Amino acid sequence: MTDLRPTGRFLCLALLSVLLAGSVGAYAASATVAGSTNTADGGEYLANDGYFSASGMSYDVVDAAQPASPSALAWANGGIAYVNALVPGEWEVAWTLTINDGATANHVYTITLTNTSSTGTTSVLYTFEFTSPVVIANGQTMTILWNTGEATWTSPIAAEITVG
Repeated sequence: MTDLRPTGRFLCLALLSVLLAGSVGAYAASATVAGSTNTADGGEYLANDGYFSASGMSYDVVDAAQPASPSALAWANGGIAYVNALVPGEWEVAWTLTINDGATANHVYTITLTNTSSTGTTSVLYTFEFTSPVVIANGQTMTILWNTGEATWTSPIAAEITVG
């Protein structure tokens, strides 16, 4: 009759497998940059002025080059605006801008992204202009992509997006 009790080697292998899986999970969790809606220096603050709302900020590594969009880019529902040229291997910040009722038609708006450091110093990361559509249609969206120009990125970022 065969003895089916686990051996010492089997128990050690099982314990090692659990530790390895936990280590990989812990590393993966520490290597991601997750957005939030905190207003402190631990996340991003998406400023919604009523006429536009910002949502879905994400941080990704650029995988393909893309040229910058022209200044005062015309609003394109479902379109993508590139604040600057995307360079593979650098970090990009992406977010969705939604147009709401009350926005001025055929108007040049400026998007400003600011960052507040842990010392409380606020700096402008970028500004970008776009022209709103001739007819405002509530709920239209456009994705904004900004290449940070950095191959490394320290998180969390304290970012505030304003449209005016």
